[in-house]
This record gives sequence, structure tokens and C-alpha cells, in this order.
Amino acid sequence: MADWSSCPSQNGPARDAWILAQIDAGDFEVPLQAIEVQAGGHVGVFHVFSDALKVGGVRVNVSADLQQQIADRLGALLLTPRLADLVWQNRVVDLDPKPMSITSSTAAMIEQSNKIENAIPDSDKGQPVNTVGKHWVLVKSIFSDSAKSKRKAANYGWHFQGSNFQGIKGEPTVSLPGVRVIQGVGTVHDMSHTDYSQICQLVLRSCTVDGEERDLADIYTDPELAALVSHEGPLPGYRQPGVGESPPLVNINVQMPTTTAGTSTTKSSLFPKLIAGAAALTALGLALRS
Repeated sequence: MADWSSCPSQNGPARDAWILAQIDAGDFEVPLQAIEVQAGGHVGVFHVFSDALKVGGVRVNVSADLQQQIADRLGALLLTPRLADLVWQNRVVDLDPKPMSITSSTAAMIEQSNKIENAIPDSDKGQPVNTVGKHWVLVKSIFSDSAKSKRKAANYGWHFQGSNFQGIKGEPTVSLPGVRVIQGVGTVHDMSHTDYSQICQLVLRSCTVDGEERDLADIYTDPELAALVSHEGPLPGYRQPGVGESPPLVNINVQMPTTTAGTSTTKSSLFPKLIAGAAALTALGLALRS
């Protein structure tokens, strides 16, 4: 189990390196959920994190840069806003956003994670839960030359229903009528920014479309199939621009859910051409230990 007393107290390269070291050692947990999507006569099944990635029981705060490095290691991609909407829509445990004063300290990360954990009834532990934070997402605008030169990233999330949340009007979601987000798609921050609200939720690259195993990276950029996952159509790329590619973790054998949330049906599968090997993935979550 990760020793949080050894983690740097503030966000920065040292804390990022500490988090990555825990992940490389297999000391992390991510619950998975299979979501079925239909668009344009096609059917896709995508495996999303149904809660934020935890290290030593704590939902870690990440920059877009760090999140991309984690995604590479886990054979995953950053969400699109459309997929973020679907993650929220398929929740089992419904949580309100939990805003507080902006800070990127490690103490605030742990405090926020504990607030979320304490809000989940014991009977619902391990179930798909949202909203637990904001997402770094992939949208067309961050692939422009101007955005790349400024190392821009896009964030989105903190879903709620109603006209406002605690007086915050928010913005409409990109795909869910009647649902709003505190953070609409925004590109104010660069890819090194993080704070207590920016958690790590990803989607596995291994997916199925029309019953065939596919790499989600291809779906993100496909003119016909991108509508399954993107409200903007095909994206210019499938990774956060400006982040060098990290090697995937190896020796990971996965058992993926094959149906939507609330079921326990599983099948054995591998991340094709991405990661393969010998640790276990349960129907409700992934727990890799060294």
C-alpha cells in the first residue's frame, strides 16, 4: 500500500513522479464498467473507469500531462466530453459535486477523496459512482497549432441536474438534455495544471464496435464511427498533444465486463497489441499489485 506520508505535499514534478512510481509498482485501483453506445447505425461497447483511479485508496489529482502518461501505461485514452456524459449517465451512485477553495495540495487531494468516499453508502461501495470530479478531455480545439504552442488542455465535468448547483448556473452538457456541468469544455489551463477537482477517469483502448474488437484510438479519428464517442465528429488525434508516449505496463491479463452497469457477466480478454500478461481484473474493478 502506498505510503502517503512519503508523497510531496504540493503538486509538481516530484509528486507526479511519486504517483507514477506507485502505478508502475502496481499499487493502484480502477473500477471498470462496460457502456453500450449506439450512433449512426453502429453499436460500440466501451470500458470506462466507473470511479476515479485510486492510489493507496486515494483518488489522485492529475494534470492532463500526468493523466496521459497514466493512460499510456494502462492501455487507455482520455475521455471525450461525450464519453464523460455517458460515464455520468450510467452511474449507480449519484453524488453531488463537492467544490471548495482552489488548491493543488496533497492534503486537499486526500480530503476531497475522503469526502467522496464518506458520501457513498456502505452498501454501494464499488458501484459506478459520479460525479467525483472534473475530467481532462480530448476536443478538437486543443489540436490547433495555437493550442499546441501554448500547451493547452481541455477540462469538463461536475455534472448536476437542475437550473443551478448551489447558485452556480454551469453550462449545458454536450450530449445530455436537461443536464448541466459546473465546468463546460474549457481550455483556460495548460497541460501542467491540476487542482483538487481534477481526477483521473479514462476509457480503455480495447473496445468492440459492431461485435468486432477494435482499438478506440481508431474510433476517435474515424469519420463514420467517431459519432459513437464524440459530439464533434472525428478528432485530429487520440492523445493529449505535447506529451511524449510512455511505455505500457506489461504482464497484465484482463477480465472485462461485457454488459452495462449493474451486471456481473464477464469474459476473459486481452488488450490487443497494448498490454497482456498475468494479473487479475475482477468484474467490478482492477487491482494490480506488485
